[in-house]
Amino acid sequence: MKIQHFALSIKGSKHSNNEDYYTLPVNRKVKVFGCLDITEKGLLYIICDGIGGHNAGDVASKMAASITAKAYQKNTNSIDFRHIISSVNRCIYNKNLTHNELSGMGTTFIALLIKKNNVEIYNVGDSRAYFHSQRKLQQISEDHSYVWGKYKEGLISKNDILKDPQKNLITRAIGISPSVEIDTFNIKIPQSDFIFLLCSDGLTDYVTDDQIEKVINKDLIIERTAYQLQELALEYGSQDDITLILIKGYLS
Repeated sequence: MKIQHFALSIKGSKHSNNEDYYTLPVNRKVKVFGCLDITEKGLLYIICDGIGGHNAGDVASKMAASITAKAYQKNTNSIDFRHIISSVNRCIYNKNLTHNELSGMGTTFIALLIKKNNVEIYNVGDSRAYFHSQRKLQQISEDHSYVWGKYKEGLISKNDILKDPQKNLITRAIGISPSVEIDTFNIKIPQSDFIFLLCSDGLTDYVTDDQIEKVINKDLIIERTAYQLQELALEYGSQDDITLILIKGYLS
C-alpha cells in the first residue's frame, strides 16, 4: 500500500492570523505533496484549529500540533499516543496560567496515524476526520459541540448544523482545563483504494457531507480535489480559516 497526501491552509477573512495549523509525516523527500510507504514508525497527520481569537488561538494550535508531532517522532519505543496528547494539553493549560496575554487560548485537535494495516484517529473538538471508500463518504470522528449534541439527540438533522447560530460553540478543547477527554477510533485499512480527509470547521460549517462526497467522487488528483473543496467552502460563504489534508491510499 502506498500513501499520497496533499494539504492546504488559508486564512479566513474574519481573523487577523490563520489560527489553524497542520503537520505532515516527517520525511526529507516529501514536502506538501508526495508519495510515501507505510513505515514501521507510521505516518502521522494532525490538524488543530485555535480558539480564543484575540487570546492567541494560533499559538495554541501550533503548540498542540508541533509538540505532538515532535514527541511522537522522538520516541522510538512503543508509546501511548493518548499520553502524548494529555501532556500537550497540560503544557498549553499551564501556559494559559502563566502568560496573561495567552489566557483563554485553546485548540481543537484531530490526528490520524497510519500504522501497518491500521489507522488510529484521535479527536478533541469539532475538527473532523472522514473516510472515503467505494465512492461513499463516512464521518469517523464526532464533534464535541453544542449543536452536535442536539443532532445526536435527534433534535436537528446533520445539515441543520450548518444553519445553527451556535454551531461554533464547542464543548471540549485542548488546553482549557488541566485534563482532557480524547476520543479514539480504529479503522482497518481496506485492500482497495481509499481516502481520508482531515479538516477544520472552515470547510464543514459551510459544505455538507454530500457535497464533499461529490467532489471526491470526481476522481481528480488529490491536489485538485483539495482546491475544489476549498473553493466550495468560499462559494458558500466561509469566512473562517480553511485547512484540510487529503490522504490517499492505493495498492502499489
